[in-house]
Amino acid sequence: MLESDELLLLRAGVARLNDGLIILDRSPDAQPPCISYVNEAAERLTGWSRDLIIGQPLSALEGGGTSEEAKRRLALAYVTEDPLRIELLLSTRSGREFWADLDLMPITDA
Repeated sequence: MLESDELLLLRAGVARLNDGLIILDRSPDAQPPCISYVNEAAERLTGWSRDLIIGQPLSALEGGGTSEEAKRRLALAYVTEDPLRIELLLSTRSGREFWADLDLMPITDA
């Protein structure tokens, strides 16, 4: 199988996962880190279309009851580039709040 075929299969599989996948860009140009990819499940869970959420900071999805401690832990993980598993109160586009388990896995590239 050609590498381009594998990439197409991987792209199709990720798009259709049952779990929401959100990828953040934390390049120097993206301050604060902004959403650069969401799969179909993330669109369904949050009520945000890909066109509207791409380029927004992750805080656009934070629920009003998100604790300061959770925000601090998340900010620290960005700075230290450490993996983090955290439960956050998120909000849909219509304002309905829901709890989500987030796995933050930094992927660095020169």
